[in-house]
Amino acid sequence: MAIRCIFTAFLLLSLHLLSTLAAASPSSSNKISALSP
Repeated sequence: MAIRCIFTAFLLLSLHLLSTLAAASPSSSNKISALSP
């Protein structure tokens, strides 16, 4: 159960970092916006 919690936290953190990087670079923001609804 602890492993699942850590994995979920890591997944959320990676998604947050991806969104931050996408906001920083306009070229990759198009890819992220295409993936997200």
